[in-house]
Amino acid sequence: MKRGLHLLCILVSCSSLWLSRFWNCRRFGLYEDDVARVGKTFDWNAEQIWLYIDYNLSLTGQGRPLHENFIGGIAWLVGQVGGLTELYVVGFLIICLNLVLFSLLLKRLHPQPLFVGLGTLLFSLYPTDTTQALLTHNLGLQPSLTFLLVGLHAFLSGWRLVAYPLAIVGCMITYEPVFPIFLAAPILILKAADRHWFRHLALSLAMAGAIFAKRLQLESSRMHEVEGSPLLASLHHLLVGPIVNVRTLLTRPITFLLQASAEELLGVVVLTLLFSGLLRTLVRQSQGSFSKNPGLWKFAVASFYLAYPIMLAIAPTQIDGRGSRVHFAAIVGAVLLQTLALSHLLGLATSALKVNISCLLTGLYLSLLLGFGWSVQRDYVEQQELQRDTWTAVFNLASDLEDSDLIVVEHPLAASQQDPVQVLGFSWNTSLVCTLVVRLERVKKPPTILFIRDLEKDVEVDWGTGEVQVLNPISDHGVVNNARTAG
Repeated sequence: MKRGLHLLCILVSCSSLWLSRFWNCRRFGLYEDDVARVGKTFDWNAEQIWLYIDYNLSLTGQGRPLHENFIGGIAWLVGQVGGLTELYVVGFLIICLNLVLFSLLLKRLHPQPLFVGLGTLLFSLYPTDTTQALLTHNLGLQPSLTFLLVGLHAFLSGWRLVAYPLAIVGCMITYEPVFPIFLAAPILILKAADRHWFRHLALSLAMAGAIFAKRLQLESSRMHEVEGSPLLASLHHLLVGPIVNVRTLLTRPITFLLQASAEELLGVVVLTLLFSGLLRTLVRQSQGSFSKNPGLWKFAVASFYLAYPIMLAIAPTQIDGRGSRVHFAAIVGAVLLQTLALSHLLGLATSALKVNISCLLTGLYLSLLLGFGWSVQRDYVEQQELQRDTWTAVFNLASDLEDSDLIVVEHPLAASQQDPVQVLGFSWNTSLVCTLVVRLERVKKPPTILFIRDLEKDVEVDWGTGEVQVLNPISDHGVVNNARTAG
């Protein structure tokens, strides 16, 4: 594949990623885990961030020291020179780095232009995991994929002393569901002997097992969240996860079409023409069939299934919101399988008319995947606007309260409504938001915030004594006196 064409495919793919997931990042806020992990380090001083990094490196907490340090450290660094928008741009660039590494891996595996270009595009538009824009995802999860991809490059180059620490240790202490994919690496070596397989598996499992053993000693390890038998849960994820992923790859375009606006449909038409034009160029410069390269298919299937066995804290049926990260590690196998299948089908076209039609249909599929990303962004923007309006009203009503006072806030959505599908704004982290807002505004101390779902159903007031009984608080503070309500 010519360098200029490869560079064009990478640039188009990075642009597609930006349009699909980050175009509205100036209107994004902090959501879910971002509030707890990004917000707390954003305005720290150097001493505080150093103590935080040192604490995480002691392998405490969830046993993912690099995961915590990447999130907190990058947020702190960006906070010294910019704001939240700049932090989203950094997250985008981290995903772009992985996109480039993946594209270079495709080129090493099979330098056919169609295979490399189409695979790079599909990587940028992977729709099963919808959390790419979450800062805890792009700052904390994506680096584990970086370690894996660099490890695979090192493995193929014969640099074993570099490959194993990166792909095993690096992934395990950043975000461990990615590491099993490396177990399939010998498939990429066409003449890998049985002895090589045994040595590879023994070394990989020994290194991973040592880290697992340490993590089992941690009270807050995610491993303790698995209900029932871990072996049965692993088998369940192994069987169900790939099926759900494939189904989602096929249904995301339909999901987008059902809620697309006229302007978005017009954008899809334009993008379809652009994608199909690039695909026609790639087809013209490509030769060969993938049916004669079984190693690629074997590695694709193996890496697809190996993405699920140790991702046990989340049900494999999750396809929306933060829970969809259960499919994060499957991006390597899923994209490889898609690329192999679509490239083979495009290669079967024998006439110019068939080539044009097949490229047009594939371009339409790509544009609909990009459009699905617009619907994800809509939820992020809507949730941020909802949070902004709610907290503005709360602080306007509570401007005269003192530190010891308590505010009872009704959830801004009625019980019959739902939060935007792809991201939550009012959940377990709600009690942290008030403290974060007040701290960033340099106010000494915040009043206590108590969030409930419905004032009429969840609060009882004894007008004789002035006592407020909170029946169903999101954060349980029990009985409070002299509370003020805002809703």
